[in-house]
Amino acid sequence: MSKVGFIGLGIMGTPMAVNIRGGGHDLYVYDIKPVPKSLSDKGAVTCGSAKEVAEKAEIIITMVPDTAHVAAALFGEKLPTTCRTFRTASSPRNNSIMTRRRCPVIGSGE
Repeated sequence: MSKVGFIGLGIMGTPMAVNIRGGGHDLYVYDIKPVPKSLSDKGAVTCGSAKEVAEKAEIIITMVPDTAHVAAALFGEKLPTTCRTFRTASSPRNNSIMTRRRCPVIGSGE
């Protein structure tokens, strides 16, 4: 199974992360708020930062509200340029372009 990182554990992110963990993947999670108990109880590893998620995971999934949040999650802490991300959001197309230029993107919708 894969080592998956998940950043953004709100109303949409938490159920997605639970399903990933339920699929047997190692899961490393981070959010600006406390990690929901439903994830830690299922064996997700709580990380102290987005950078820590990137250091442990093979792929990172983000579920954050908008372009500024994506930029902060992926680039605010100077994550490795080799990170692989799957960005889920309903933010503008220029967000996908900005993300793609800075690290490989899987599932950019383009």
